[in-house]
Amino acid sequence: MNAQMKQKFLKQYQTTDLEASASEATPHKLVSMLYDGALAKIARAKGFMAHQQFRAKAEEVSKVTAILFNLRSSLDFEYGGEVAQNLDALYEYMGRRILEASRENSAEKFDEVADLLRTVKEGWEQMPDEFKKAPREKIERVKQLKQKQA
Repeated sequence: MNAQMKQKFLKQYQTTDLEASASEATPHKLVSMLYDGALAKIARAKGFMAHQQFRAKAEEVSKVTAILFNLRSSLDFEYGGEVAQNLDALYEYMGRRILEASRENSAEKFDEVADLLRTVKEGWEQMPDEFKKAPREKIERVKQLKQKQA
């Protein structure tokens, strides 16, 4: 088996493993996976930038912006209130900065976004365990109960 075939099989295994993990994950874990993915892609983009592989860098930046979009679109403004609004503004800012980092080939701007993501991820991980482990269905039931009470 040649190196190219090994790489193809490895990529397929990683994709399948990620899909299996995502399908079994709680909403909390899915967001954590998005943070981890964005951080990994920023690191890869910086590496590609350092090696002047600009097309590969652009592909990684595109994936980071897609992750940030998904994080923004998953915010619940009705129940998240001010926290959701602040996260929305922060994700939007990170999206602008990551594009600037790519356009300007700025390691500092890539680092800024990575640092912001790490900070948000650390806060996310501080969430109480009873919320971390809640399945999607339980979260929806709580929302429905709150709506009935309002």
